[in-house]
Formats: sequence, C-alpha cells, structure tokens
Amino acid sequence: MKKITYTTILFLSGLMLLLSGCRDEMAKLNSNPSQVTEANISYLFAQSVINFEPAGYLLWYYNAPMTTRWGQMAVPTGGFTSTYTQTTATGDQGSQYINVLKYARDIAQLRSTMSAEDAAKYANIAACVDVLTVYLGIFDSDMYGDRPFTEAAMARYGGTLTPKYDRIEALYDIWLQTLDDATTTLTTSTDQTFPPNQDVVYRGDAAKWARLANSLKLKIAVRLLSQDKAQALSIASE
Repeated sequence: MKKITYTTILFLSGLMLLLSGCRDEMAKLNSNPSQVTEANISYLFAQSVINFEPAGYLLWYYNAPMTTRWGQMAVPTGGFTSTYTQTTATGDQGSQYINVLKYARDIAQLRSTMSAEDAAKYANIAACVDVLTVYLGIFDSDMYGDRPFTEAAMARYGGTLTPKYDRIEALYDIWLQTLDDATTTLTTSTDQTFPPNQDVVYRGDAAKWARLANSLKLKIAVRLLSQDKAQALSIASE
C-alpha cells in the first residue's frame, strides 16, 4: 500500500511539473512577437512628428468657408441663409493638438518610471514634442478659443475623461513657460538619446528645434497685441 501511495505521489508530482512546463510553453507560443508591450521613446517621438498636421485635408477645403463668413470677409453669391452660423467640416481644427499631446503624456509617463539619469537622456525628445503640442494648441485655439489642456489626454494615467476647459489667457501663459523650458533644455542638455533618423524635421538638430520654440513665442506675442500690448512687446524683445 505504501509503495502504491509513493508511486502515486511521484506520478502526480511529475504530471504537475509537466503541466507547468506546458503552460510556460503555451504562453510563449501564444505571445505575439510583433506586439509592442513596452514603448520606445524615440519611436513615440517619431510618431508624434508624423501625427503633427495643423489642418486635416488642407485648410482651404474645410475651415475657409466658415472663417470667411464668420469674419465677414466674404458673402455667398446667393446671400446668407439660415445655415450661416452652421459648423460643417472643420478640417479637424480644434482637436489636432490632442494627436501630439497624447504622445507627450506617454513620454512623460515612461520617463517617470526611469532613473533620473536615464530619464535625463530623453529631455530633448520631450522638449521637442512639447514644442509641437504648443504649435497645434495655438492653431486650435485660434479658431475655438478655450481648450482642455492641463487635464487632457491623462485618462490612461489616472486622469479624467472629462478634462476642464482652460481659459485662453491661462493657456498662453502655460505655453510661454513651456516654450521657455523647451528652449533651455534644447540649448543646454548633453548626452542625449536623440536618433537623427527618427527626426524627419531637423534630423536631431536641437538648435533648430530651439529656434522653432522661440518663433512660437512670437506667434503668441502677436495674439496678445490687442489684449496686453506691454506683454506682447516684452515677449518680442526676448
């Protein structure tokens, strides 16, 4: 009887080991080797550049019919109708910045999980994506004003699905600070992971990205001329 019990225990132990090994093999067999499980920051940057598009399907085709009417720059040949204020195809203006902001959030999240030394190597990439986000933020707000920004594209990281709308005055201040920070980073950071082949715009030339950031400050200054001329001139003088 003891012999039978001993044999049974050995058999069951061997079977458990076999099943465990099978499960491990099955897990490997059922894993898609081409599926990305951990994002590469350099690739996220490249995708954000690809997604950068100030106006879907050309500005003239979508927004022009509305802006010319709303700005009273043109009148339809048949005169105005009841649909005068109707918004039709927008050319995606109003939400384009989200297409880049979501990658800025992803990059920030990945860097937060790294050591300070490793995270610092991607400072230039993060700064460049911030610059692109500000560019599109200006473009979108030109048409629609206040935009969700500070809480936007954060749902996957514990944020809200209903981000608040930030006032355009506050956004200009946020964007100016973002551009200042980006310029400082791009002109002072060393030992950076910034593959030129992932940057189809400036081929990893941080100085050119810094100049772009500085030029965007002038775009904001122009928009502030009629609201706060002193601030606009101060920005321009920088």
